[in-house]
Amino acid sequence: MNKASDELCGLILSALYGAASPEQQTRLAEILEGDEEARRTYVDFLIMYTHLYRRKGASLFIEPNESILNENAWEILARQEKTAEPVPVERPVEKPKPQAPPRAPAQTQVSRLSIYLLALSSAALFFLIAYAHFSPTRVSMPMGKLTRTVAAQWQNASGQIVEGCDLYAGPMHLTQGYAEIVLEGGAAVIVEAPCLFAIESAQQVFVREGQIVAKMDGSSGQAFVVRTPHASVVDYGTEFGVRVDSAGQTETYVYEGLVHIRDSSDPVKFSQSLFLKAGQGAVADAQHRLMSKLINPHSFARPEELTVRSQARKSNGYYRWRSSIYRLHRDPSLVAHYFFEKAEDNPQRLINAVASAG
Repeated sequence: MNKASDELCGLILSALYGAASPEQQTRLAEILEGDEEARRTYVDFLIMYTHLYRRKGASLFIEPNESILNENAWEILARQEKTAEPVPVERPVEKPKPQAPPRAPAQTQVSRLSIYLLALSSAALFFLIAYAHFSPTRVSMPMGKLTRTVAAQWQNASGQIVEGCDLYAGPMHLTQGYAEIVLEGGAAVIVEAPCLFAIESAQQVFVREGQIVAKMDGSSGQAFVVRTPHASVVDYGTEFGVRVDSAGQTETYVYEGLVHIRDSSDPVKFSQSLFLKAGQGAVADAQHRLMSKLINPHSFARPEELTVRSQARKSNGYYRWRSSIYRLHRDPSLVAHYFFEKAEDNPQRLINAVASAG
């Protein structure tokens, strides 16, 4: 029971027993006049009081310093609540509140640009899902290592290319100098600028334009393949050179061992082929014709030339002279060249050596 209800009950009891002061009577009238719930409580109180009065023995007098109802009154009320006959009480009927008619859902206008963006997003999502489903996950693995360079300059490189770095599958463009690459398959490849080439695997290189020398020791048991736009050279353990001109014509020369040149860029599908042994050369043109050809063996840079040119860059007079000899031997007008070279058994003795170019 809250404070307001306590005050109301006290005023009602005081009024019933004629003990209410004029101020209490005025206060009770104000409450009943202004509060509908108070009027209902007053009616209920009168009904309860009438029933108790008829039963006799009810004492609802308020003693000083007591609550509104003393303990005796509360016990009587509890017994009366259990045994009293039900008394119908009329309650005012609450009128139903009018409900607003349901509103029709507002139609949202969709712009044509939104439709285009939704279609584009759906297509992009479908493409990504299809790509993830059908494209296998590939982990990029190094195909070889750059072991040695001489005044090398690269073009369109995706990163810094220095001696000792790993090389991955993809195109490469050497614009100046020389580079030696050792592939994971065991082949050592010397690239001479300018050269456009691509590392395709640990056992295969594609030369679009330029020249290389490849040496395979054959210990791996796998073939090493050099592809060009119109031919392919298959090697099982030898040393040979390959040159490709701007028209795609391919020349090859064998220094050691045996190679197989084929008239197709696809080493598996071809029509004609030639076996070449040491000292032999051949050419494959754009019409896929294979022909034997005399080729100057000094026209390719081999490993010892890289050593000489590297020493020549250190201002060593002897190696600068040796470096100039390589240029001289590539001159197609050269018939014979007489020069002195150190004897292998005695470096202090010079012998006369002759090198001729075909």
